[in-house]
Amino acid sequence: MPKTTGFMAVLLQQMLNLGPPEFIQQLPMQIVILRGQTFTYTLPPIHDPDNDLYDCYIELASTKSFSTLNGLSIKFKPLSQHVSINPYFIQITLRDFNVNIQKKTMYTLKIFVNQTQSTQSQKSNYFVIDDGSDDGQSGNSSGKIQTTKVKLRLVEVTQNHRAKIRVTAKNYEKIMSQINNDSFTINITTKETLQQVNYSIESLDPPIIILKLDFIDPYTLSKMQDYDILAIRTTQQITVRSKKIEEVWVIGQVIKNFIPQQLTDSEWDQVQGIIQAGEYSSYVLISSNFLLNLFLQVLFNCLLCRSGILAYLFGLLNDISQVTMLALININIPGKAQTITKILMDFIYMDLLQTSLWIDYLIDTEDPDDEALCPSFALAGYNSASTINNLGSTFFFLLAIIGVQVFILLLKVANFLIPFKLTLKFDRYLSKVVFWNVPFRFLIQQYQSILISSLVCVYLQLNNLHLSYSDYVSKMQTTAQKLSAYSAIVMLLVATLLPFVMAIIIRRYRIYRQLRSQSFQAKFGTLMEGLKAIRRQRLQVHQILGLYWNSLTLARWALSIAIFVHFKEQASLQVILMLVLSLVYTSLLAYSKPFQTGDTRAQGGFFMINENHFKIVNEIFVTYYLILLMMLTDINTYVDLRAIFGMIELGIIGACVLTNVIKGALTIKS
Repeated sequence: MPKTTGFMAVLLQQMLNLGPPEFIQQLPMQIVILRGQTFTYTLPPIHDPDNDLYDCYIELASTKSFSTLNGLSIKFKPLSQHVSINPYFIQITLRDFNVNIQKKTMYTLKIFVNQTQSTQSQKSNYFVIDDGSDDGQSGNSSGKIQTTKVKLRLVEVTQNHRAKIRVTAKNYEKIMSQINNDSFTINITTKETLQQVNYSIESLDPPIIILKLDFIDPYTLSKMQDYDILAIRTTQQITVRSKKIEEVWVIGQVIKNFIPQQLTDSEWDQVQGIIQAGEYSSYVLISSNFLLNLFLQVLFNCLLCRSGILAYLFGLLNDISQVTMLALININIPGKAQTITKILMDFIYMDLLQTSLWIDYLIDTEDPDDEALCPSFALAGYNSASTINNLGSTFFFLLAIIGVQVFILLLKVANFLIPFKLTLKFDRYLSKVVFWNVPFRFLIQQYQSILISSLVCVYLQLNNLHLSYSDYVSKMQTTAQKLSAYSAIVMLLVATLLPFVMAIIIRRYRIYRQLRSQSFQAKFGTLMEGLKAIRRQRLQVHQILGLYWNSLTLARWALSIAIFVHFKEQASLQVILMLVLSLVYTSLLAYSKPFQTGDTRAQGGFFMINENHFKIVNEIFVTYYLILLMMLTDINTYVDLRAIFGMIELGIIGACVLTNVIKGALTIKS
């Protein structure tokens, strides 16, 4: 007998299995169950054309919370929280055990959970609330009713399967009283097929709505380079009428946001513990060092922010920021790396005041059209177009410094008009120690935060300064919007000019060989902190680079941030450009060796570490982070492999932080 080919073997097997098992009767297209009703559905008998043994597998999926399985019978008992305009799905698979080839049939049973019959009508999606109040506009005799649209914003999708929606309306409490589990339809729009998401209302705390999401398979979401997108669409119309105003929650309003990687309950608890520990650490280490050093240095008449542990601490934070700022590259990093990076960025930028909890009591910064530049910026804490929201504590520290400068100027005017010996002495001290050094120290330390916030605002709110007059008016309706836009323009200008201003000041004092003079150290010592100050008139190239190294560092940060913002859609290009920038910076650092080898800022340590060598070590961390980040782009489609590289990235961040902390501990004795 001739050998059977592969094709003939498969064909023979197919002929020996006439078909998969099937239900004798058709399943219903859908089953409608009323809230509070107990209903049992029994599947029809099953027939296999070959009389093979078979198996019936029933996946209750999203109906698990209100259904139980007993053989071929499914018992449903839905409650009010299960009412939804979206269907629930039950997957049924019939598979035979044919010895030649197995075949299967798959069915989908669609389940609807509705309210009681008395509330189900054609107009159940339309609600009108008449309010007899005059909204404080009784003086308006025009008699016209102003109609406004209720605006919604999907603030965030959390990693523990929640969606946070903010309602912007005058009568939001009355509107939210009509919201139920039929008010929305939710879909994941980035899957190959539109994936519906069941939900239930977890809390209504005006003006915030919290929805608990029931993803079909939550742990497969946002596993590649780009994030999946959640779209929520309103399915009801709610109208609140008063004598002078009518607010309408319209049908069909769609709000979207990205879905971060979803965590299990235990993983979520771990992440919250890490965040809380990071907040406590930042308060203890940053606020105590800042206030204590500031108090002691002023008390003992030392130069403010020029020497001591505080200045050394700021230098360490700037070194760590070289790695943490790479989290702004628009690539989805698996694991807890982004959470750790967010904590470190708050730590570096001194985000101590928790402004998000109380700023709305001072000025209403809420904008229903607000959005983050991209998911990586949102996860790093820059989740708004507003300069005020993105700067957070830095904005108020900046106002405080401006207030101090204004006070010094007013003190000068007062001394000119009515001179007193004590005030004249105080004025000379503040002018010498505070007027220049403090602003420069603050701007250098917070340079990244200031430039990122201002550039994001100009990019999003002001459309890169390409606005028509009508667009300009629409984007400048509130005080917060005006303050955000105008301050962004000013800060962007200051941040752009700062490296050049620093270079001009250094050049001016170098020409007259005064870089080591008391006058320069008192006013501008911050500009060359830790750098070699060379007195020779003619300098070699590497010595010139060393003098202006802090200016070059700010310029490097500015280029990096511009790449993050303007190339947010080209993540791979971002990585390549940042890698080139890092290699150039490292080469210049190795060539110029700008830092003092006998740096005494640490006020006596156990041993001295060459700063030039250590800066190169930090740049090596940056380089390896960027190289491995390429493996988290779309060139790597293996989920398990991506998780491994995500852990490696987290390890690089941890190693960088740990190395800098150990270095600081070994070089600081007291």
